Amino acid sequence: MAQQQVALQQVRTGKQRDLPDALEKGQIGFSTDVGRVFIGLPAASEPASLVAGRNWTNAPNSGKENVEIITEFTPWEIINDLVNRPNTFDAKGNTTTSTTIRSKSRAFVQYVAYDNGLVLETGTVQIVVVGTRALIAQQNSTNQDDGIFDITFLEPTYDAVSKRMTMPVQNTSANTFTIHKAFSSKDTTSTR
Repeated sequence: MAQQQVALQQVRTGKQRDLPDALEKGQIGFSTDVGRVFIGLPAASEPASLVAGRNWTNAPNSGKENVEIITEFTPWEIINDLVNRPNTFDAKGNTTTSTTIRSKSRAFVQYVAYDNGLVLETGTVQIVVVGTRALIAQQNSTNQDDGIFDITFLEPTYDAVSKRMTMPVQNTSANTFTIHKAFSSKDTTSTR
């Protein structure tokens, strides 16, 4: 019978401030003072796009060139950025643009639409899709003097296999808006 050997594998440990900007690729680091865990992914490695350009100025409290494993000690602003990471797209004037989200059959969307850096419109959209039928409710706020909003979310389509919801977004203004949308979703259940 082959003899088995048991080896102790130890991760890099120390205070958060002593954590290197970039652990070795795949190396695990544990900050003993704040209980956070990181895996090295230096920007020089593939896929560098995950961490490239991230630093304390543009991503405060981040793991810099390390990927964080979420634990109960992860700061709330890091988790909030993950959960509420907005999707951004441009809605050209007088057109309908489609945007797709990975979602369950019920989605709650919050959006901000602006032109030339001015906030012009915000809103919330609730969408429920059952089979091929959809129900959509939208509430808007705008800072335009006439009080008329320009962004309308239209009836979506939902693919239950890929769990993707495609939402047409109509811009009735002549201006192009940049739209940031954040969303959460859950399955629709029915009881009888």
